[in-house]
Amino acid sequence: MNSLSDVAPSMKTFMSKITFTGNGRNILETVGGFYADLRNIDYATLLHAEKYELEQPTKQQRRNLLYSYGVTKREADNIIYSNNEQWQLVERTTLLNINSWLKDIENIDSKLEKDTLTPQRTHELITQKQQLESKIQSRQRKGHSVAFGGKRLQRLITRHPDIEEYVVERKQKRLFLEFMGDKSQTGCNPCVRVNPDMFEVTLRIPEGMRQLDSRFANTDWVTIGYMQPKQGKAYLQTLLKEKTSPITYQFVWNQNKQLWRIHFTVTVPVAEFGKKANLQRKTTHVAGIDVNASHIDVTVVDTHANVLAVKTFEYDDDTDMGKVSVSVAKFLDHYGVSKVGVEDLSHLARGRKSKLLTSKALNKSVTSMRYSVFLKEFISHGFSYGFIVEKVNPAYTSRNTVQWEEECFGYDRHTKASYLIARRVMGLSIERRKVAESCYANSVWSNEDTATPFRRQPRYSVVSFKSTQPDTKTVSKSLEKSTA
Repeated sequence: MNSLSDVAPSMKTFMSKITFTGNGRNILETVGGFYADLRNIDYATLLHAEKYELEQPTKQQRRNLLYSYGVTKREADNIIYSNNEQWQLVERTTLLNINSWLKDIENIDSKLEKDTLTPQRTHELITQKQQLESKIQSRQRKGHSVAFGGKRLQRLITRHPDIEEYVVERKQKRLFLEFMGDKSQTGCNPCVRVNPDMFEVTLRIPEGMRQLDSRFANTDWVTIGYMQPKQGKAYLQTLLKEKTSPITYQFVWNQNKQLWRIHFTVTVPVAEFGKKANLQRKTTHVAGIDVNASHIDVTVVDTHANVLAVKTFEYDDDTDMGKVSVSVAKFLDHYGVSKVGVEDLSHLARGRKSKLLTSKALNKSVTSMRYSVFLKEFISHGFSYGFIVEKVNPAYTSRNTVQWEEECFGYDRHTKASYLIARRVMGLSIERRKVAESCYANSVWSNEDTATPFRRQPRYSVVSFKSTQPDTKTVSKSLEKSTA
C-alpha cells in the first residue's frame, strides 16, 4: 500500500457549468475564434518548415510572429505550448502504430517465402503489402498535419454540406479556449479571472482583437457569466484567495447538451490522496493500462504477477474521456490496486521518421487516439482513489505478446500488452521463460489477499461508452432531402 511520503501534490481537473450573462457567450466564442486563427497560423509555420525541409522556427521567432497580431508574451506562449503538445501528439500516436504494422509486413514477407501458397493467395499477400507501402508514403507526405475540429466532422461536412449541424459543431470545436495558469497574475491566470465569492468569470480581450472589433476598443476585461462549481469548489476558492498555485482554465463545448462548460485545473494537497479509495480493500495489487484508438484495456495482477481481472473500456469520438477515466479508476479501486503502469509515449517520439505508418484508426484524426486526454483525467482521478501512476517504456510490449498465448493473459494482443505493462511496472521481465506452457509459467500462484478473493480463471468484462443512439436530426433531414 502507498504511504503519503511516496506521493507528490497532484494537478486535478474539475468541471463546472457556466451561466452566461448578456452577450457573454458571443464574446467567449469571438475570443476563441481569434485565438484559433493565431493557433492555426503558428502551426502552419511548423508545417511549412517540415514540408520544405527547413530548420524549425525558434520559440522567439514564433513569438515575434504572434506579437504582430497583438498578443502578449503569455498569450503567445500559451498558443506555442499547445501547438508543441499537438505536434508531439501527432508524432507519438503515429509511431505508436509502427511496431504492429511493421509486424504485419514482416508476416506477409514470411508467408510469401513459403512454396505452398496458391497463385491467388500470393497475389492477395502482395496486394496487402503494396497497400501498406502506399500508406507509408502517404503518411510521410502528410507529416504532422492535423485537422483542428476533427477529421470526422471535416469529412461529414464534405459529404453533407447542407447539414448546418455539422458546420456549427466543427466551428465550436475549432475554437481555442485553453488558458494556462500563472500564480503571479491576478486570479492566478493571465487571461481568465474568477471572483472567489460569486464565481463571476471575467475574460481578457486581447489587444489585437480590440483593434479589430470596435465593441472592445476601450475594454481590457469583460464579464461573461458565472461558474457553478460543485466538485473542487473549496480548492478553487482557496487558491484564488491565497494565490499559492496557478489555475488553468479550459472552455469545452458539449455537443450533446448544446452548452459550454468550464474546466479548471488546480493543485490538490497530498492530504487528499486516496480520499475516495475503499481502504478496506486496498492491497499491493498492480495494474497495467494499454490505450488504443477505440478502447482501453486494463489488467490487474497480484504481487506475483498472477492475473486477477481484465476489462476493456470501449469508446468513440463522442465519448467524454473523463467518464472513462472515472470508470477505470473505480474498477481498479474494486480490486485494491495501489500502483498503475501506463505507457510513456515520449519514448516513441524518438523513433525514425522514415518508418511513419498509418491505419484507418489513425487516419480518423489524431484526436481519435486521445491518450493524453485520458491520461490527464486518469492521473487526476487516480490521485483521489489512491493510485500511484507510473509511466513505463512501452517498447516491445506489443511484439512480446506472442510469447503469452494463453487466454488467461488476455484474449487479444491489446489485453496481453496491458498485462506486460503491469509486469514492467513491477520490475519483471516481459520475456517468457523457456518452460512448459502454462498460465503461471512466469509467476507463483498465491491467493495471499483473503479480503479480495478470486478464482483461478481471471475475470473478463467489457464496458462500452460508444454512442448507440441514432442521430434523429440528421435522419429526418436526410429523409426530407430524399422526398423533396
